[in-house]
Amino acid sequence: TSTLSEAYYRASNNYPGWASGMINRKEVIYGAANNGVLHAFDSVSGEELWGFVPPLIIPKLPTIINGSLNQIAQDSGGSTPRFLLDGSPIAHDTYFKHPITDKENWYTLLMIPYGRAGAGFSLIDISDPSKPLHLYSILNDSIGQKILRVDHTGQISQYPYKTTRLSESDFEEIQAVKTNSSTDYTC
Repeated sequence: TSTLSEAYYRASNNYPGWASGMINRKEVIYGAANNGVLHAFDSVSGEELWGFVPPLIIPKLPTIINGSLNQIAQDSGGSTPRFLLDGSPIAHDTYFKHPITDKENWYTLLMIPYGRAGAGFSLIDISDPSKPLHLYSILNDSIGQKILRVDHTGQISQYPYKTTRLSESDFEEIQAVKTNSSTDYTC
């Protein structure tokens, strides 16, 4: 009954009509791996349909190569385990204006958190599981003190920041509440 609920929003934007058109969509299992690849598997055959390496994970791929393991046998090689993509992917249907198709509609989005690979995630459109579309990726580079963003065109943006600790004295709103109230600090 509330106009602020997800159910109301879905009904207002014909989610049931869109979802009914997706009933026969191929069922796919998505799994992130420490090798930096999000794998998509056909749930019936088990065949891998495609793999996706987030653009902000690509620079970390050389760290898994271990040349010393190549010396064990001439035809063998090896890699060093790394946490490159160990977050659990999650899908959600979302209504928005798509940056690639430029159409406002419902889309199934898959968020791939990087987990221990870094404070970041990638977002891909999997409405058509055979044609995934990268929308954007975000990574917090805490050493370089910047946020990195790669959009659907491959454009990389950097947003610098400085790490500082904040206290309640840094917020004018909290100071106003304390000044205007003798005991109740509820904003």
